[in-house]
Amino acid sequence: MSNPFSRPFNGPFSGAYQGGNILSGGGAASFVNPTYSSVIVLLNSTTSYSDDGPGARAMNSAGSVIDTTNTLFSLDTAGFDGVSDRVFTNAASADYNIGTSDFRIDTFARFTAKTGNTNHRTLVNSWDDPSTRCWEFMYNTTALAFRWTTDGSTIASQASDAFDPTLNEWYYLCVRRDGGEIHFHAANITQSDTVLTNLGSFSHSANIHAGSEIIRFGALRDPAWSEDYAGQMLQPRVVIGEGLDPAAPPTEAFPTS
Repeated sequence: MSNPFSRPFNGPFSGAYQGGNILSGGGAASFVNPTYSSVIVLLNSTTSYSDDGPGARAMNSAGSVIDTTNTLFSLDTAGFDGVSDRVFTNAASADYNIGTSDFRIDTFARFTAKTGNTNHRTLVNSWDDPSTRCWEFMYNTTALAFRWTTDGSTIASQASDAFDPTLNEWYYLCVRRDGGEIHFHAANITQSDTVLTNLGSFSHSANIHAGSEIIRFGALRDPAWSEDYAGQMLQPRVVIGEGLDPAAPPTEAFPTS
């Protein structure tokens, strides 16, 4: 199997590059979940789409169907065909604004395609054209990436680091900001990785635009639907207010209380 973390990617990003292919965690480490009260959205894909976060926000979908075949941890997953499929919060909310807060966005993801539609595959975003572009976590050609604006329009920059997943295998993927640094993490769940890979760290203290925009999974509107994700996701989660290091690959689904 090819190593999905083997090729360095050097930009564009905001601030100084501080490392790559650094291993965090170890044999004795355990996966660290965020405080449940800090979870803003946690997508549930059992029977119907809902929010397992403390806010129990109303969810909607277009095109995306619950996948009962490509399951993980015995749970049904959210399926996306790469053509505008999406799941989203029913209403916009100021709760989705990151600003200068620490954050953590993580998910289990199984790619069935890596290229097509600008070669970007959005995982989670709060982004709409032309004036409420806030933030996006995505797969970008051969890298995991996080991009943002400070004014709702102009893309300020993009932090990214090398990641090249094997198709049809499950990964744990994470981007987080903690104390003025962005970190990317990945682990192959299908291959039972025991060490979490820290793909890279970047200086980042930007005040991310507070556009009170909807959160979307699997597709981005800019202005037409684009950057469509192809594959399955389980429990994409948005946490604002803390950016804890996951420390090790997860071995079970995220907690829902």
